[in-house]
Amino acid sequence: MSEEVSESKFDISLQKKGYRMQMYKKDWEREEWAEGWLTSGETPMKGHCLWCEKDLASGKSELLKHAISQKHMKKMQAYCSTLPDQHPFQTAKPGGDGQDQTLAVREPLDPDVSANQEAALVKAENQNYSPRKRTNNNDVDVVEDFDQPANENQPEKKKRRRTKKKMFEYQEVARKPMADDYEYYQLVTYDIHGNQKGQMIAKRRLDGVKKNGLGIYTAVNYFGIQDTHNVHPDFGERQHFGNLSMKPVMATLTPSIRSAGGGGRVGHVICDIELMDGTLDLTSPRAVCQNQIAKLAELQPEIRIKSASEVEFDVRLDDEYGGKDFGHTANWCSINILEENQSLILELLDELKEVKVAVDSFQTEAGPGQFEATIDVTEGIKGPDSTLRFKNATKTFFRKRGLFATYMTKPDPEKVASGMHFNHSLWTKTGRSVFQDGDNPHCLSIYGQQWLAGLITHGPALAALCCPTVNCYRRIGKPWAPTFSKWGEQDRTATFRLKVEDKGQNVRGEPPAVISQ
Repeated sequence: MSEEVSESKFDISLQKKGYRMQMYKKDWEREEWAEGWLTSGETPMKGHCLWCEKDLASGKSELLKHAISQKHMKKMQAYCSTLPDQHPFQTAKPGGDGQDQTLAVREPLDPDVSANQEAALVKAENQNYSPRKRTNNNDVDVVEDFDQPANENQPEKKKRRRTKKKMFEYQEVARKPMADDYEYYQLVTYDIHGNQKGQMIAKRRLDGVKKNGLGIYTAVNYFGIQDTHNVHPDFGERQHFGNLSMKPVMATLTPSIRSAGGGGRVGHVICDIELMDGTLDLTSPRAVCQNQIAKLAELQPEIRIKSASEVEFDVRLDDEYGGKDFGHTANWCSINILEENQSLILELLDELKEVKVAVDSFQTEAGPGQFEATIDVTEGIKGPDSTLRFKNATKTFFRKRGLFATYMTKPDPEKVASGMHFNHSLWTKTGRSVFQDGDNPHCLSIYGQQWLAGLITHGPALAALCCPTVNCYRRIGKPWAPTFSKWGEQDRTATFRLKVEDKGQNVRGEPPAVISQ
């Protein structure tokens, strides 16, 4: 089978023997070169640049290369330019020509961070950097060294031109961390039902929680849909009703949705759930997903998983089972209904955009008060994260307006059910679809056939994860819902539907559990 794969149109080995991924180390964040921009990424083997808003390979040498890249420096300059006006904080440094050199840094911006900033400045000043004189000509730095005293017998040191800035140049700027934008922080984990659980903490506690975690009950992700307590002994007696630890993933930091009423004072950050020894707790749905993404990265470093969800939900005038619907009475894909409610829909989409949830399309569905939104394609854990943020944000949005958004499969036993479709595909770093091969039946590559076969094999187990309540099973066997674990090309009745869009093969299932298998 490996020979068949190697002969396909993309050059991917099934396994790289001896390949070792570098684990991310939180201690790097406290090193001077990483201050203010580096945090943990989506997986244990990724770092994340807060300025560039991208995940990075977690080898220290790779992070250092990123730190002095032109793109990173431009992002840093753009970020600093958004801060309040600066005034010079001058520290004299004797130059070889008898002139004093100065470093201009920003005034400390906040009492809570000024001590750290000042310490960083002192450390930078005490390091043995050569005094330099800088000019600028057509956006190219001209640097002249004065390391050696002037000597008439020696030729004048030539000026060196460079387009990349050195590390110490941004050590000279006291930076305000993005986390300081908020007074309070919602620390969030998504449970097995996709509901957000956690606590809200004050800003003064954030640094300690990032380092040591926040204790939370072991069964936090496994309460019932109506918040009934989970009495399973693995969460209770056998664990002495103990705690897990919530560790904020600062790469996910966004404002709380505007409709919540915080006025920009509250941040929202997703947390990793860890055991008390610091390892990921694999009872957390997000941790299971991260673990599988990490395995894919370890076995196939050239491949990335991309995903996008189609989310169906009902909007009602009340939260009664079988209650009154809002918006329409079963008008599928009706532009008239969208126009009647356009101001409300646009307000929702604007608020979602503010919390980094990009909605690609919005339509009415076949059930009364039923709508569907398609989330933008993203890579890795961002797809499931965006889907669950959409679900919880829309609930808050409509509740604040006297309405009720429900993602229940069958909110009315006699009407159309809601589903949530998880579209995913695999891509190489060069942007080629791993699933597509025009020479094979259905244009599906050998790798894609293997992937699909694995999903079909694990279909029954996936059903248990994707259908966590009795209500979910009321949809199975009905129109538009599969009964058996099967696949079909452009087949809406199949468990796994093979689609061809944007010149790539795409498999559709249900989130977030599908990505975890």
